[in-house]
Amino acid sequence: MKYVRGDARHLNHCVKLRVVYRFLAKALAAEVMELLEGTSLYLVGMMGSGKSTVGKILASALKYPYLDCDTLIEKMAGCSVAEIFSEEGEESFRELESQVLHELMPFKAVVVSTGGGVVVSKQNWGYMQHGVVIWLTGPPELLSRRALRDGTQSRPLLSQSSAGSDEGDDEYAATVAKLQDILDKRRHMYEQADLHIPLEISPTDPGDCGATPAVVSYRCWRLLCLPLSKTPSTL
Repeated sequence: MKYVRGDARHLNHCVKLRVVYRFLAKALAAEVMELLEGTSLYLVGMMGSGKSTVGKILASALKYPYLDCDTLIEKMAGCSVAEIFSEEGEESFRELESQVLHELMPFKAVVVSTGGGVVVSKQNWGYMQHGVVIWLTGPPELLSRRALRDGTQSRPLLSQSSAGSDEGDDEYAATVAKLQDILDKRRHMYEQADLHIPLEISPTDPGDCGATPAVVSYRCWRLLCLPLSKTPSTL
């Protein structure tokens, strides 16, 4: 691939920014580790919000074990999430999800990424209140681009909605509509989270796929350094 001079400068600027954010995040992570005193972190958010990627970054910096609810459910069931939805239905999946969260509740000093629908159960909120709940939030358009980029095969709710759509604009429009519908139903539940972390590059520029995982993680560190209150903290 051939870069013109302007592209090279932009690439160099992006690399420098990543280095800066990693340095700042490392400094804040040490402070957060002391403040948390072993308190676990639970990441919630819509599909495409990057919970797994950000969760691994946070866990690595805190030296916490990282746990993914969907992976644990698959090990428990002996099949994939998509197969559970297809063969047993969503209700069976939600029961397994609650069972996994219940078993994780006694654990301290872990980072847990959850499925997008974990927030619909009041019981699940009871389990997660033993830790700090972090909501990664972004507009449906941004989430749709991310989800389509990563593939919908492992996302049962999304693959069902886009099954009859052609590639390209139709699939994107169907995905945006589906995610908007899901978000409208779940927003008030997500808003119960302790911390609200935006995925956009900035308030005026969401970007095609939003902020990088390094930037999103840095935003998490910033809010985790603040005293937790009864009202959610957001950037």
